[in-house]
Amino acid sequence: MLSQPGVSTVVPGCKDTSELAAALAYCSAPHDEKRFAGKDVQWKATAKSIRERLVPELNDEFVKTQGEYETVAQLRERVEHDLRHAHEHAGERALENKVLDALVKEYDFSVPEALVQAAFEGEAGGAVRSMMARGYSENEIRKMDWGKIREDQWGRMQQLVRQYTVLDKIAEKENIAVTDEDVEKEIAHMAMHDGRPVDEFKQALIRDAKALDRIKSDLKVQKTVKFLVDAAKVEKPPAAPETAAPAAGEKPQTKRGKSTSKK
Repeated sequence: MLSQPGVSTVVPGCKDTSELAAALAYCSAPHDEKRFAGKDVQWKATAKSIRERLVPELNDEFVKTQGEYETVAQLRERVEHDLRHAHEHAGERALENKVLDALVKEYDFSVPEALVQAAFEGEAGGAVRSMMARGYSENEIRKMDWGKIREDQWGRMQQLVRQYTVLDKIAEKENIAVTDEDVEKEIAHMAMHDGRPVDEFKQALIRDAKALDRIKSDLKVQKTVKFLVDAAKVEKPPAAPETAAPAAGEKPQTKRGKSTSKK
């Protein structure tokens, strides 16, 4: 509600017990406000309390609490590195997605509902952890319509299970395996992005019985996808023919058809 046009203009600057009012025009109403479509609604409320979000100062002392960094400069350097890395690998991810899409098109088969449900629960669990890290409360997360979310994502989860099934068969045939070194590197990478020391992050993984299996499974998928991308033939569109520019003072030559004349 606070993000609605009209409301957001009167909320900033209000004080305790302030009377707030705004007129909302629901010309293109959201799906959950169809009863207001095409109407002007008078909105009123009283501010009962004001809270301010306090953000810690970005200095070396704060940075030391966020992982393996000692100075703000080190943190900035890491952020810049990650942004460059993401930009450089955007093309690779696009190619990987194209390879996976082409692969699944060749294998259209039904998948067990239990596997689809497991895939959904895995993604939902990751989404919940991300929301809690951003400050969502457990109560807010519980109130979400998970049944509707499951319904909306079911088709994509089926496609994901098909991908995993095909990739697993390819990995088995090509002897693609995940080593302990691969797992250690991935855990260190995850800990760094989570802003926690590696040992502390490992302890959290131990408490989640399936976490290590998920990491190994994801790494196997990544290695198999890389194998497919490296083996894929990427056809580039033919380059447009180049025409030489005329030298200074010369007129561009044009092709003429043969002509005949009668005397």
